Amino acid sequence: MSSTLHGGTVPTRHWASELQTYLVWAPALLGVLVALLGFILAGGGAYLVLVGAMLVAAGYLLIKGRIAGFYTYVGAFAFTAAWSFWEVGLSG
Repeated sequence: MSSTLHGGTVPTRHWASELQTYLVWAPALLGVLVALLGFILAGGGAYLVLVGAMLVAAGYLLIKGRIAGFYTYVGAFAFTAAWSFWEVGLSG
């Protein structure tokens, strides 16, 4: 019985460092996208301005790498869900 494995290519250190570079930038990219969405929504009515400001804040915090950005996004989602339920109710 042989003690070697022949399962395919092994990721090299260079490949792993490239992956880490992309993973470091992923939260910042997500933050930029959320902030841009917030700026777009901020151009709407009164409720949209509030949600837009919350998304801009969430995007900024995500860019900075803060977990508060996630919680701010969840708060914006909860506000939007409550607002839509208040507007429409249970009638689809």
